[in-house]
Amino acid sequence: MWNMENQEMKDILGDLEKNYLNSEYDTSLKNILANKDKFDPGVFYYNSGTLYIKKGNYPVARYHLEKAIKKGYINSKVYNNLNTVKNYLGVESSSQSKVDVLTNFAMELPGQVYLSLTLLMLIFVITLFRFKYIKLKKTFVTLIVISLIPFLFSSFYLRNLRFAISFEEIEVREGPSGIYPKSNLVKAGTKLIVGSHSNGWVYIKSPVHLTGWTKKEALGLY
Repeated sequence: MWNMENQEMKDILGDLEKNYLNSEYDTSLKNILANKDKFDPGVFYYNSGTLYIKKGNYPVARYHLEKAIKKGYINSKVYNNLNTVKNYLGVESSSQSKVDVLTNFAMELPGQVYLSLTLLMLIFVITLFRFKYIKLKKTFVTLIVISLIPFLFSSFYLRNLRFAISFEEIEVREGPSGIYPKSNLVKAGTKLIVGSHSNGWVYIKSPVHLTGWTKKEALGLY
């Protein structure tokens, strides 16, 4: 479970490993939370997410695992755990629009994928220009700009999105107050894209079929 090599962490990791193997998940979670600042952020959120799975708190587990990925902890273990959580929660709605499906797909791709795609496209365009398959400089410049789109999309759009996980089933209202009519319900563990804030209320931008206002206190924002 643990993934650290810092010698200063030996005693802490030893206790955590012992608690984990003895199924003392509450104690293990308490210890890792108390030593949060000693862990790499991605490693901390991965391990705490794993412990929340063991405790059966799947919405909070999803929040920690999603945050581990956002912090750059990207490997098969974290994605495997995240898939386990999502399958258990069953919150991926069939009523999602095509925009939601495409957005979810784009969000699942690590930033390195967009960077690699941009580099491959640049190399391809430069090679074509070098061997005179592209003769007009205007065409060359246009293709260079197009090649930069994946990187720019990741850096200036996806990176600036604000996400949230619903920790419980929450009501969605038409405005930022309890006086507004209810418009929907969000299942526990749902991943949301959020926007405006107003007096403890947050606007849900995506999924499209869940747009509206909900209380901030029931969300794990990241």
